[in-house]
Amino acid sequence: MDSRTSAYLYHPNKRQCPCENGEYVFEASEGRRLKALLKDWQIRIDDEFPDLRCKTVSLAGNLEKTVLNLLQEKEYHFIVMGAKGKGMIQKAVLGSNTFALIKKSPIGVLAVPITFQKFGLQNIALLSNF
Repeated sequence: MDSRTSAYLYHPNKRQCPCENGEYVFEASEGRRLKALLKDWQIRIDDEFPDLRCKTVSLAGNLEKTVLNLLQEKEYHFIVMGAKGKGMIQKAVLGSNTFALIKKSPIGVLAVPITFQKFGLQNIALLSNF
């Protein structure tokens, strides 16, 4: 049994087009671009974190629904996601996808601003309104 920590890198793809049967398909050029991007991420993660077992996957559909469905299929300890601060909540620090997941997720969500160049867990703060 492998004793390394496991991580799963899921990339929701908004550029997929729904077909009549409700399934999603990639445009050919987008599929190639995404495959190359995931391969590059896998190599970078493997090089920087050799003790981390990482799996990269691209899933179609709405980010919030896709992630919440994944949480039903497998046991995860927390979610780490990028936060761009765009969408319907224009002036907020968090984007609408990040905000929705924080509200609905049964596990912790760590939102990392897209402006961060190098991320590492060193100090953690608990913010509360009570």
